[in-house]
Amino acid sequence: MKKLKIVLGVIGVILVIGGGFYKIKENQAIRAIKTQNKQVSNRINQDKPISFLLLGADTGSDGRVDRGLSDSMMVVTLNPKTKKTLVYSIPRDSLAEMVGSKTKNVQKINAAYELGQAKMAKKTVSEFIGVPIDYSVTIDMGALKELVDFVDGVDVKTNIDVSFDGQTIKKGRHHLNGKQALVYTRMRYQDPRGDYGRQLRQQEVLRGVADKIQKPHTWSIYQV
Repeated sequence: MKKLKIVLGVIGVILVIGGGFYKIKENQAIRAIKTQNKQVSNRINQDKPISFLLLGADTGSDGRVDRGLSDSMMVVTLNPKTKKTLVYSIPRDSLAEMVGSKTKNVQKINAAYELGQAKMAKKTVSEFIGVPIDYSVTIDMGALKELVDFVDGVDVKTNIDVSFDGQTIKKGRHHLNGKQALVYTRMRYQDPRGDYGRQLRQQEVLRGVADKIQKPHTWSIYQV
């Protein structure tokens, strides 16, 4: 419950600053909320943008307990001056130099989290896209399930059948619970758009969570 309050507190701050993004509820899956420097508060006060890296680790489900790769990576940039929020996904298979490695090491960018945890992932992604990143939040698969269940599910619309781990979300509109949302956001190989299609589905689920978090009912649950 303590971690839930911390993370929902972060959600509230982001909602106020960005006019519409939201962070994540979970139990043991939040690994880090780390600041890059001590100037973030000053930048907020000066209406300057701040950025967050969301790392989705492939652990917390199917019996996986190792650190794993960050198969999902999203950068959220909040602009207090324009009251706009930009969310963009980083393709997991992009080749990047691992920032912080003792020797030159070029790998798929999702390996940075496994090699050097959130700290290396944040530095590597920042260098890769040329954007300073102030915070990182790591979320595992179990956390996503709990998050969606916490907001009583999310609505999605899929143009294809999404099948994974013995379950299928048929083409059309659906209200997904946490377990179904996990299926919906994990399937990649059967999507004709590949990992790009999965990124779109992941963003769709997060937008659904965001819509729910902004409703007074969700915050009344949080206050209990």
